[in-house]
Amino acid sequence: MELLTTKLANKYNIDPWHLLAIAILLIAILGLKFVILVGLVLLYFYTGQKIFLFLSVLYLILYYLNHK
Repeated sequence: MELLTTKLANKYNIDPWHLLAIAILLIAILGLKFVILVGLVLLYFYTGQKIFLFLSVLYLILYYLNHK
């Protein structure tokens, strides 16, 4: 089983290390909370499994309730 980054890198012809660097920059700039949300949404679009969409909506609701 290939890693998600390897599949994305092969699909869009990008070096996997560049994807890792982009992920690290996103964590540094946006903070971990938004990177988790973006990751869940990307997993939903990549796999098509609705559990990731449900988890991302649940994450947004919990984030909103926590920072209300």
